[in-house]
Amino acid sequence: MLVTFGGAYFITYRNISTPGNIAFEAPETWAGLTDDSSPSLISDLDGDGRPELVGGEGSYSTGASFWITQNISTPGNIEFGSAVGYFINASNGGFRGASVGDLDGDGKNEMMVAHGDRYSIFKNNSTPGSISLTNLGMITSGQYITSLQAIDLNLDGKNDLIWKNTGVTIYTRLNTNTGGPLALTDFTTEVTFAGDLNNYGGFSIADINGDGKPDITASEDGDFGVYENTFSGGAFDVTSFVPAYLLQGYAGGTYPTSPVAADLNGDNKPELIVATTNNTIRISIFENKNVHAPVIAVNTISPLKGAVGSTVNITGNNFSTVSSENKVWFGGVEATVLTSSANLITAEVPAGANYAPVSVTKDGLTSRYRVPFQTTFGPGVDFDNTHFAPPVTFTLTGANYDLDIGDLNHDGKPDIIAEGTAGNIYAFRNSHATGSISTTSLVADDTLGSGTNPRLEDLDNDGYFDVMSVNGPAWY
Repeated sequence: MLVTFGGAYFITYRNISTPGNIAFEAPETWAGLTDDSSPSLISDLDGDGRPELVGGEGSYSTGASFWITQNISTPGNIEFGSAVGYFINASNGGFRGASVGDLDGDGKNEMMVAHGDRYSIFKNNSTPGSISLTNLGMITSGQYITSLQAIDLNLDGKNDLIWKNTGVTIYTRLNTNTGGPLALTDFTTEVTFAGDLNNYGGFSIADINGDGKPDITASEDGDFGVYENTFSGGAFDVTSFVPAYLLQGYAGGTYPTSPVAADLNGDNKPELIVATTNNTIRISIFENKNVHAPVIAVNTISPLKGAVGSTVNITGNNFSTVSSENKVWFGGVEATVLTSSANLITAEVPAGANYAPVSVTKDGLTSRYRVPFQTTFGPGVDFDNTHFAPPVTFTLTGANYDLDIGDLNHDGKPDIIAEGTAGNIYAFRNSHATGSISTTSLVADDTLGSGTNPRLEDLDNDGYFDVMSVNGPAWY
């Protein structure tokens, strides 16, 4: 264990734990180089299998200085050499942190040192027991850097550079080195990613959704956001990551640390751990609830028209072999699934099916066919003025336009929602039993509140239609 002691010192606790018992030796104190000497990086720089410590002076007035203490430990004995200082330029701002990554594919980690609104890249020429770094120069970002890492973002086998500044943007510089001497010109292609995050906090890299691609997790006050990596080849640009939106954490937290990703509960999915360092100091753990589900697809519907009670074949991919786990909808009414396999579902056309596409939902994912299904009821005839009964009218207080239809309560009958003149949305339950439609066939059942242009859609794929509206003071 390594902790900052204060002043120009840090301390180590050697782990002597045994199964069932956590224990440490008495602390040992080690000298850094400056009075602001918190180690910000632990990494093996010379390739001898022992991690060095890197720290620095954060004061702007002293310039961008940092130090390295070489690890000369032996098994059972922690030992560090004297801190060796490096000085970049007094006009370039104070030390903001360091990180490492192999940028030229030679098996040695280069070191990137952030200072002020820029960072320097140090080519690693070290050999075991001897640390040697060459400063290649600086890249300027324009704002103070809060995090800096090297990671292969575009999956070309070369580590790219990524950082977050005190604004809301994630910056990347793609690595275009082709095997020659490493140079700053290998990092001229910049791609940025925006999101809802604000000034404070940092970021870390982890595969959050299990698709094998590195995602970006960033913190802001007590909240955090995830930039999902959707890159699948070709040009790496602003569309390669889904912009992050805030996920609510501890409402009173400020000045957060960078998120740390680790699987805490043994389910093979990384949780995110964030600490806040102002107001109430605390650690927040965000449990990873991602569930990997194969994408389902509806490929064909045969036939594309039929009477109520007839059988329809649905072909596709990744259906459940358990019939009850597949939810089939003919427009706004759920159908009975008769049989199912991974690639074929047979379903019965339900009463109330309207002219709309057939959809299949499984494990929270829905696929909808591209062409509507047509419900038939007998041989075709020529229309004339006798083919509809006189209208049955309902007094729908406050409701006048923008209707949508769907089975809201799973009774097999399509219900109606309507927008009202007062800006309210009304739900009307289909209570029809048998025979002709009458004034008792529809019952005003619920008032949802203010909204405009209501539409029914199962947003969370739980099998129930949700209501969407726009232009009102709220969404439902």
